[in-house]
Amino acid sequence: LAARVTVLTNMNVCYADHPLQAVLPSMSAPVILRRGSFVGANATLLPRVEIGPCAVVAAGAVVRTSVPPFAVVGGVPAKVLRWLHDAPSAAEASNAASAPTIGEGSR
Repeated sequence: LAARVTVLTNMNVCYADHPLQAVLPSMSAPVILRRGSFVGANATLLPRVEIGPCAVVAAGAVVRTSVPPFAVVGGVPAKVLRWLHDAPSAAEASNAASAPTIGEGSR
C-alpha cells in the first residue's frame, strides 16, 4: 500500500488459502495499490493487479487487470467508466507510476 490509499470495508484481495483453491489452480501474486488510490467497499482485486496512482475502484467491482492512473473503474469485470481528468499522457502516467509505495525501499 502506498501513502494516502483509501480502502473501504469488505474489500477482497484474493489469497493463497482461499476456499476455492481446492477447485481452481493455485496461484498467488501481489496486488499493488499506488499513492492516492481509492478502493470501494466489496471490491475484489485479483492477483497481479496494480491500481494506479489517483485511480478509483467503484464499490463491488471485480478488477481483473491493472487500472491506469486517474481512471475510475467499475463493474463486473471492471472497465474504465471515466477519467478524473483527460486521459494521462505517457509522461504523466510514468511520473505517477514511479511514486513509491510504503515499504518498497525495504524489499
